[in-house]
Amino acid sequence: KGVFMPQDEYPVSAVDICTMIAHGLGKKIYKSFILGLIVRLLNFIPLFKKAYGGIEYDIRLSHIEGMNYAIVPSEEAIIRTIK
Repeated sequence: KGVFMPQDEYPVSAVDICTMIAHGLGKKIYKSFILGLIVRLLNFIPLFKKAYGGIEYDIRLSHIEGMNYAIVPSEEAIIRTIK
């Protein structure tokens, strides 16, 4: 009984998730350093941060004695999902 907040053992970025999906599908992914730099610079603008910023909650909210949500690592979970 209560509110449960399952999550991975550590925060995973959208870029990491896309990379894991591409790896699971056997595809190559290309990342743009310049585009990433622009996003980081624009992240100081409040409206941009609200639209494209990350959302996460404190990892301590998922630590409940006797329970382990993270049964498999993030990459393995994504690969299991897409296969």
